[in-house]
Amino acid sequence: MAVSQEKNVLFRVIIRYLFQMCGIVGAFVFNNGAFRVTEPYIASMRNTMAHRGPDGSGVWIDPGGSIGLGHRRLSIIDLSESASQPMCNEDGSL
Repeated sequence: MAVSQEKNVLFRVIIRYLFQMCGIVGAFVFNNGAFRVTEPYIASMRNTMAHRGPDGSGVWIDPGGSIGLGHRRLSIIDLSESASQPMCNEDGSL
């Protein structure tokens, strides 16, 4: 196999691997709509991508129900709980 073909194959393997790990979903209510984002709503979206991160998952919902985020985690480098998401600063304000 030529060098350029080897690089191309390696590149495709890396890209395929990167797109199979971790994932994030979210929902946002526009213009003060009547719909409210709930934990089951975000969790159902998050669970459709369980194959992208079997090592952890989480959901965050804005107290007003206008924003929700969910994620799946695939541990590769840091397997400890200190690498869990969401990450925040020391006082938890960010």
